[in-house]
Amino acid sequence: MKGSSSASRRRFLQQMSGTALALAAANSSFALADQWQNRVDSYSRKISANDKIRIGVIGIGIQGNNDLEAALKVPGTEMVAACDLYKG
Repeated sequence: MKGSSSASRRRFLQQMSGTALALAAANSSFALADQWQNRVDSYSRKISANDKIRIGVIGIGIQGNNDLEAALKVPGTEMVAACDLYKG
């Protein structure tokens, strides 16, 4: 009798922990989906003149070029000035 009681208690605890884990995973996935949708919605809105970011770059070598390309992918950014001493 004692063996069957502990086995059913163990099975109950396993099932409850599995259910709790599944519910936690489902809640976190819904939260991530909401965050992703909010991020997409913020980029799809119209950009006003006050929302623009103007960038001036000093030194457009390899790293400066990569940084500039990454910055220009953000909606509402524009490059307005550049300076470099390298003539090549």
